[in-house]
Amino acid sequence: MPLIIYAAAVVAWPVGHRREWLKRAVASVLLLPVVILPGPILLAALAEMPLHPASFSADSQHALMQPFVFMELGGLWLLPLAAACLSIRATASRS
Repeated sequence: MPLIIYAAAVVAWPVGHRREWLKRAVASVLLLPVVILPGPILLAALAEMPLHPASFSADSQHALMQPFVFMELGGLWLLPLAAACLSIRATASRS
């Protein structure tokens, strides 16, 4: 789902010139890991929770806890939109 949000945001934004479209495509591919890599972190945290419930308590400093909380509180949707905005902004023509 984050990949669909990312692609829709990048493709839906109007493009002025063909060169700008090419730059945006390259920037989108470069920022793709920002969108894809958090998924395995979330899945790893979901798999770890039943195995070690005490490590996911509020007092815990488990390595997967902070990314897991970020992803569950909207990061799963925020990261693709932020990456798309960054890609669009970086490749926008200055005319």
